[in-house]
Amino acid sequence: MTARRARLLSCALVVLGAVGVARADAQRVTATSCGTLLPPRSGAYLGAFPDFNHPPTVTEDEVRAAKIQSFERRAGRRLAWVYFTQSWYRGLAFPRRRVLTIWRSGSVPYIAFLPHSGVFYGAGPPQRYPETTFALQRIVDGAFDAPLRAWARGARDTGIPLLVSFGAEVNDDWGPWNARWNGAGETAGYGDPTYPDGAERFRDAYRHVVSLFRAEGATNVTWFFHADTYPPHDWWNRLEWYYPGDAYVDWLGISDYGSLSAQGPVVNFRAKLDASGVYPVLTRLSTRPMAVVEMGVVDGPARVKPEWIRRAFSALRSGRYPRIRAAVWWDWQFESIDTRIDSSPAALAAFREGIRGSFLAARPRFAGTCPALPGG
Repeated sequence: MTARRARLLSCALVVLGAVGVARADAQRVTATSCGTLLPPRSGAYLGAFPDFNHPPTVTEDEVRAAKIQSFERRAGRRLAWVYFTQSWYRGLAFPRRRVLTIWRSGSVPYIAFLPHSGVFYGAGPPQRYPETTFALQRIVDGAFDAPLRAWARGARDTGIPLLVSFGAEVNDDWGPWNARWNGAGETAGYGDPTYPDGAERFRDAYRHVVSLFRAEGATNVTWFFHADTYPPHDWWNRLEWYYPGDAYVDWLGISDYGSLSAQGPVVNFRAKLDASGVYPVLTRLSTRPMAVVEMGVVDGPARVKPEWIRRAFSALRSGRYPRIRAAVWWDWQFESIDTRIDSSPAALAAFREGIRGSFLAARPRFAGTCPALPGG
């Protein structure tokens, strides 16, 4: 080998070594110093979905600062967190603009991941069952790993705390992530032969998504497991089968609506929660704090909305549900459905009365070192 060739080979090795180091650096993940949402030291957090629907296309994926400000002005209280959804068929890119709009308003963003390919009501492509594009099995198999990893990096790089749920109200079959559409009570088609396939696929899809986020260092994401106040009518639809475990879940979410039908009966908040058995089941399953992540009611034929609101907040204050540390109002109007807090002067007065005082005035606190919410 000539001296010149030796020098060229040496330079090439240096370059290749530098490339290797650069690749290793690129693969090295540094987690953000911001951690997960902690329960308040006392009382509970107040949150809302402040009617982000945007007719004629009905969606809960939009975020508008004016809507947040309007809700806080009507309620007379600042929000600890603000809820919106991310329907996967509309895109899986990290919703940076929407997240920052909520954060800059002084609230923590809550994003409900909804893996589905059509709308459930209103204009747009109808949801079909079972889901094919965003099927749980495809999530488990890694079909969406690349965009989910990119989402996680986007979340991590904001450095701000985010709340995320996967598959809302999993035990109710309106969503294609429910066990009914993913194997129901079969046991021989997937995984553990002693476990119902439908719930097992959900559990594993949830774990898969959380694991991807953790691999990307997105420690600023708080994970919610979201159940409906829906008593199980089938053995394979019990929450015990769905639950991913405390190693993957940070908070437990519950929905409790008095009614979403203008013609149907209105069910008392406490009566519905107790009849469903969801609270004691979650208490047995997990040590995590709970939140009523969706609550609301229409006026109904008997015009009982104000009384429902008063009783709901009274139940939350009573100490009957000590694990519930947050309440999120679904402020929404669509056709004959109107859960807005100011659908009538009496409803608004009841809501303001219900949140009065210090119990629902807690400001969010977090593990790790997170930036302060704008506005304190």
